[in-house]
Amino acid sequence: MVSELAREKAAQAWCKEKTKDKIMNPELAESFAEIIDEILDQPWLGNATNEQLLDELKARIEIHWDLKYKTANKEFHKVIGELKKRHLSTFQKKR
Repeated sequence: MVSELAREKAAQAWCKEKTKDKIMNPELAESFAEIIDEILDQPWLGNATNEQLLDELKARIEIHWDLKYKTANKEFHKVIGELKKRHLSTFQKKR
């Protein structure tokens, strides 16, 4: 079953400036909503159920034999750290 959030997001495609003159296709909107739900249901997006999280942990143990495996590498963490510094310095300047 498609979530209400996914339906709303799919319907927004017909509300954009470039597409507002298009006639909405309900079947296409529902297909978009199914795809959106598939994406939102991915554990790596933080929307995982407990069952999905446990399945992910089991898979990591089977593949890597420990739980120290990281999904993000050092470069990712470096970029995030720089973004946090910039955001913090911008916030401090505004005060």
